[in-house]
Amino acid sequence: MPRMSYVPLLIVLVGLLASCSSGGKAVDASDWDKAARNFLLESQRLVGEERIARLELADRCIGKALELDSENCQYLIVEGEVLRDLEQYDKARDAFNRSIEIDPMEVGGWIGLGSTLQREGMCDRALDCFIKARLIDKEEALGQYQSLSFDMARCHYGLGQHQEAVWLFKESLEEEYITYQVYYEMGLSYLLLGDRRNASDAFDNSTHINESHANSWFGLGVSNLFLMGDREEYPGEYDLARRSFGEAARLWNESGDIEDASLALFTLGMANDMAAEKARYRDQADNYRRWADENYSQALEMRLGGRSPIGIFRELLGRTLGSLRPSGWR
Repeated sequence: MPRMSYVPLLIVLVGLLASCSSGGKAVDASDWDKAARNFLLESQRLVGEERIARLELADRCIGKALELDSENCQYLIVEGEVLRDLEQYDKARDAFNRSIEIDPMEVGGWIGLGSTLQREGMCDRALDCFIKARLIDKEEALGQYQSLSFDMARCHYGLGQHQEAVWLFKESLEEEYITYQVYYEMGLSYLLLGDRRNASDAFDNSTHINESHANSWFGLGVSNLFLMGDREEYPGEYDLARRSFGEAARLWNESGDIEDASLALFTLGMANDMAAEKARYRDQADNYRRWADENYSQALEMRLGGRSPIGIFRELLGRTLGSLRPSGWR
C-alpha cells in the first residue's frame, strides 16, 4: 500500500490531539475508538515497520478512549486486539479478560482471548474460548470473526485431533471462508489420517487458489508419492508428483530457501526412482533413473559447500521421511 494512505489517518489523530489541547470541540471516547479502529484496520494491510507504526498509533488512541470510559467492553476488546497484534500477549489477555468480566455474553471478548491463546500455542484453552463464543451466538461470532471455524480446526490439528480438524475445515468452506490455507491444512490432516486421495485433492485445491505456495505443492507431491507406492505398476500419479516437487523446488529456490529447494529436488529424485521400478519398458525406466540422478546432483550442488555428499544424502533422506510425520509439517 502506498505511504499516502497513511496521511488521512494521521490528520485525524493530529486533529484529535489539537482539539484536546486547544479547548476546541470536546473529543469523546468514541472519537478515539474510531481512530483506533481505523489504524488497526490499516495495519492489517501492511507489514514490517509501517504495520507496527499503525498499531502503536491504534494503541495510543484506544488508550485515550479508555481514559474517558474505562469500563467500556468494546474499547477493551479493541485494546486487546491491538496488543495481541503487537505480540504483547499478557496485556492482551488481561484486556480480553476484563471485557469478559464486564459482559460475559459479548462474543468478541471470547474470540479475542481465544485468538491470543492460539497464537501462544495454547490450543486447548483457545478452543474452549471459541466454543463459548459459538454457544453464545454462533451467527454473531461468525459475523465478527469469519475464520472462527478455521481457527477451531487449527486448534484441533495442534492437539493431534485430525478428524475433528477435517470436519471443521469443511465447515469453514461451507461458511464460505475459502482460502488456500484452509485447503492446505485440511490436506495435512487428511495425510496424517492416511487418506491420501483426499489429501491430494485438498493440496490441489490449495495450489489452484495460490500457485505460489511452495508447501502446498510439496504436500501435493508427497500425497501422490504415497499413492504411487500403492500401485504395482507405473501410476498416473507420478506425473502430478513430479510436477509438484518441481514447482516446490522452483518456488523455494526463487525465494532463497535453498535447503527446502534441495529437499524438494531430492524427493523428486525419489519419485523418479520409484517410477523406474514400476516402469513397464526398460528405456522408460532408464529415463526415470537418469532424471533421478540429475535431481540428486542438483540437490547436492545446492547443499555441498565442502561437506560430504554422503552426509548430505543422509540428512535429506531424514528430512524427507520426517516430513511424512506430524512433527515435520510446518
